[in-house]
Amino acid sequence: MKALYGMLKAALLWYRKFRGDLKAELYVFNPYDPSVANKTIEKKQHTVRFHVDNLMASHVLPKINDRFDTWLNKMYGHYCAVKCICGKVHDYLGICRTVHRVP
Repeated sequence: MKALYGMLKAALLWYRKFRGDLKAELYVFNPYDPSVANKTIEKKQHTVRFHVDNLMASHVLPKINDRFDTWLNKMYGHYCAVKCICGKVHDYLGICRTVHRVP
């Protein structure tokens, strides 16, 4: 598998698979950014942003993000464990920001 890593075709195949898996879970893709998908869960928006093998998921309820992490590991954990980082500091694709809750 490592021989394919970094190849354009491998990235395209991964994108198609991941997109298909999210669509099967009823996520709707943003027409302006095909690497952003949303789904309404418990009347709030769950957003998944991804680039190749990095992704960021957000929802106001932490349990929704925990369920998504469980789903990711169920779907892809046999390749290697999906690493999930939770907290107020988010580092995604080299962009680091602190999340502040609005009262």
